[in-house]
Amino acid sequence: MTMVSNDNIATLTLKAPAGGVTRALTLCLGKPDPVPAGVTTPYAYEITEGGAGDITQMDGRMLTFNFSTTQPVTGTPALELAIVTAAGVTWSPTVPGPLFAVSPNYSVGGSPNRVGLYVVRLTR
Repeated sequence: MTMVSNDNIATLTLKAPAGGVTRALTLCLGKPDPVPAGVTTPYAYEITEGGAGDITQMDGRMLTFNFSTTQPVTGTPALELAIVTAAGVTWSPTVPGPLFAVSPNYSVGGSPNRVGLYVVRLTR
């Protein structure tokens, strides 16, 4: 199953386990409005879920961002989970996926291990 954001930047691809999905699962992929305070990137998308299942019941999970940018990129772009609390934002790396980086075109992927706000970090 593949979900694509309305602006065609973010794609979430899932592979059902060989035994099938045993619990109902509804997933949504979208750009939060507004983006939480402390998160400063144009490439922020949220995965939410509903039903009795969860995203970890899927065997293959890949979130990919495809975009062009004129922003300065310092370091290797990476897909990370933004954990937003009252104390601020902390970043958790994802298991890296495919990376294509030839300025100004980028494709950055990673394996989301839970629902939440995923961002592409362009600078370190």
